[in-house]
Amino acid sequence: EAGWRPGAVPHGYKNTKFQERGINFIIRDDDTWPIIRKAWDLMLTGTYAVSEIQEVLGEEMGFRTRKTKRRGGVRLSKGGMYRILTNPFYAGWLIYQGTEKKGKHEPMITDQEYDRVQVLLGRYGRPRPQRYEYAYPGAIKCGECGGFVSATFKEKTLKNSGEVRTYVLYYCTTARRKPEVCTQRVYTNLEIIENGIQQELSSLTLLPDFRDWALEIINEMDGEEHAAKEAVLSGHKKSIASVENKLEQLLSMRLGGLIDDDEYATQKTALKQESSVLSVSLEKESASHVDVQKLTRDTFDFAFYAQVAFECGDAKTRRELLEGLSGLNCVLKNQILSIQAVEWLVPIQEKANALNQALKAFEPEILSTYGTEKAFDHFRPVLRGRRDSNPQPPA
Repeated sequence: EAGWRPGAVPHGYKNTKFQERGINFIIRDDDTWPIIRKAWDLMLTGTYAVSEIQEVLGEEMGFRTRKTKRRGGVRLSKGGMYRILTNPFYAGWLIYQGTEKKGKHEPMITDQEYDRVQVLLGRYGRPRPQRYEYAYPGAIKCGECGGFVSATFKEKTLKNSGEVRTYVLYYCTTARRKPEVCTQRVYTNLEIIENGIQQELSSLTLLPDFRDWALEIINEMDGEEHAAKEAVLSGHKKSIASVENKLEQLLSMRLGGLIDDDEYATQKTALKQESSVLSVSLEKESASHVDVQKLTRDTFDFAFYAQVAFECGDAKTRRELLEGLSGLNCVLKNQILSIQAVEWLVPIQEKANALNQALKAFEPEILSTYGTEKAFDHFRPVLRGRRDSNPQPPA
């Protein structure tokens, strides 16, 4: 827990214990450090087998295992050589109670050198877990079974250059655990995933020079709907007020002796039920009554800036953009990503191409000649879904 390995340390290191403090420090062993480092260097060349490195250390360099009371002082076995070359301790890491943490001892090799050796060792290697930041686990579902799609990585060494390339792959978690339930066992490369997302974003992209102009048109079109919703809310509030007024009148009639207790109780129950129904209806209407203009502006902001933000963003940003695009409504099947845009983006998606074509017809000098009011008249049919058969600049 303090960052020091308990017990005996691997070859190349030694313990230094200060009895008065009771703390076990780990330092390099100057006698064996160069020899063990040589073993790593030979392996990193990619031209030595483990048995050949074992032979170099034993025959040429005279290396012998650490001598104890009952054992040691012999040549390193092949298994012992593998244990050295697969031990993340040499890269500065400790494995404690199944958890990996950075130790305080001096690393003999870098993380990159350790990972390179694990690839060269093939099935005998036990690679230290990589700390990749995956963007989309849990954001995509399997198109066959509905299970979550997770991610992993694979490394491949290029034969010609020896370069190690890392590939991020996505897969259905259900298919890996229960192949009888789902057949989607093929991995999908991250590149395919992100190409699908970018293709979907490109269908929403509008010309940014006309952002404010387009917003003015959309806001104007939404004005009537906004007023209608306000009228509905106002009607519900008036109805509730009317019922409350009737309850007050009913109480006055009972106190004045105009009705008896039974009649009062019957009418009061009916009015209370009516008030409850109206209150629930008002609550639902209020919850669904969004600020149309704010939603519209957010929609256009997403359409204008999402694609650039995706291309330049990190894993967290890209996941947030996918969630904003699909509301987590995207599936992966047969290595094809299908995305259903959220409801508030659908109108932009359906009209983006037509709107862009119409916008391109109006250069700044044309607008200065004809004015934006006439141009607005030209774009309204496009935004409402009625494309002019032969769009021309306003005359």
